[in-house]
Amino acid sequence: AEYIQNVAVYNPKYNEVTGLDSADNMVVDFLTVSKQGVCRHYASAATLLFRTLGIPARYTEGVMDTVKAGEAKTIVGGRAHAWVEVYIENIGWMYVEVTGSYNSGEGGGNGGDGNKPTELKLTPKTERYQYKGNGEEFSITKNELSGFEALAKKGYSYKAVISGTRVEPGVTKTYIKSLIIYDSDGVEVYNSETGLGKDSFKITNKEGTLQVYREKLTYKSNDASREYDGTELVGSLADITHTGGKLPDGYSVTLKPTASITLTGSRDNQFSVTVRDKDGNDVTDEFYIVKNCGTLKITPREIVVQAGSDDKYADGTPLTCHSAEIIEGSLAEGDRIEYSFTGSQTTVGSSPNAVAVAIYNSNGKDVTDCYSITKISGTLKVNMPKKK
Repeated sequence: AEYIQNVAVYNPKYNEVTGLDSADNMVVDFLTVSKQGVCRHYASAATLLFRTLGIPARYTEGVMDTVKAGEAKTIVGGRAHAWVEVYIENIGWMYVEVTGSYNSGEGGGNGGDGNKPTELKLTPKTERYQYKGNGEEFSITKNELSGFEALAKKGYSYKAVISGTRVEPGVTKTYIKSLIIYDSDGVEVYNSETGLGKDSFKITNKEGTLQVYREKLTYKSNDASREYDGTELVGSLADITHTGGKLPDGYSVTLKPTASITLTGSRDNQFSVTVRDKDGNDVTDEFYIVKNCGTLKITPREIVVQAGSDDKYADGTPLTCHSAEIIEGSLAEGDRIEYSFTGSQTTVGSSPNAVAVAIYNSNGKDVTDCYSITKISGTLKVNMPKKK
């Protein structure tokens, strides 16, 4: 069962990608070529493999859902599922789940196991309208949600109604008022108003935003980079420029860099924008602010480490050399380096004295990855004993 579950990826649109439906041998193609499909492909493959192993097995289709004793429940087509049953002596036919890589809670025809609800965290997408000063009331019109993307890739769709209105410039929180979800076959599998699918989906509704704005203001921060030196690279006010939009007379804006980076890597050169009116009140929410952020980047510090060399006459004991030094570049202030060696030579001959490096900052944090390290091995040489 575990082999079948992991041999392929669950994909309701498998045939668009693989052409599995036209294969001469669906099971063989599913297991070895396409490696994409839905529950009936997993169940078919499992049935034949169990039989090949001498275990009586039968392919089964039905529906799968969660139910409670003494309570009636409507089972919808979206809960259709296929599985395999095997015969265990003295016990009888036993259900075995073999469908893999599915999102729990969806109907079997779409990959579910019918036991755990599908978790969704949905947020109304932000909608913005420019203030016209004529008393017009603005409301949510697109009714679009963030957080549905994973199900959408599997062919699911939704219809949502989102609440929220506003007249004056500023921001209003928006909420999902009602929600219907349809599976890849267009079957309604969740309805927030009727309670359909309440055990199949665990939905968290988050606040969205409706904004009515006076003006669109755009700002840009520049890129900044340097080699790792153990200190913070902080965004600069001089990096931020105003690139579009105009403030009303008497209004002012305050820009403040908010990003920094210490270790190698990169991050957005973020900054905050605060708008104040003539009386000094914070009215930032009344403006549509677009921030185009540059990048703060710290590149690795380059050093070259040379391992020590040594030699001796053969005496039956191993020759090692536990010394090394930085011959090019330097450590950042406060960093320390530790060496370890793998070289050893006992018999007559020579071998490399390889060195490994670990570097730590003053707080004991491993910062080896902040360095580009070239390591040069030394040589361990054992000579023939001197003739007496």
